[in-house]
Amino acid sequence: MPTSSGADNPQDMLDCIELCNDCHKTYLGTTMYCLQLGGKYAQANHVRLMFDCAEICQTSSNLMQRGSDLHVYACGACAAVCRRCADDCRRVAA
Repeated sequence: MPTSSGADNPQDMLDCIELCNDCHKTYLGTTMYCLQLGGKYAQANHVRLMFDCAEICQTSSNLMQRGSDLHVYACGACAAVCRRCADDCRRVAA
């Protein structure tokens, strides 16, 4: 069970929030692009995972911005979802 975000420094937290926001925007834009491409890029499981990644990035950012002590749980999930999404993007691009 996580007990620390790894971002104890206020600047680290701000950097993490910015990265989460950037990832959210990137995944939404990439998902829309994949849908336009169609075919293997628009497979339901792939698109769903990309939307999940965008959503957990936004949720993590929101919790950190509010100073919620629960952000450590969302951020842990965010890291796992982002890794899974990156793996799936590599699979689809191959």
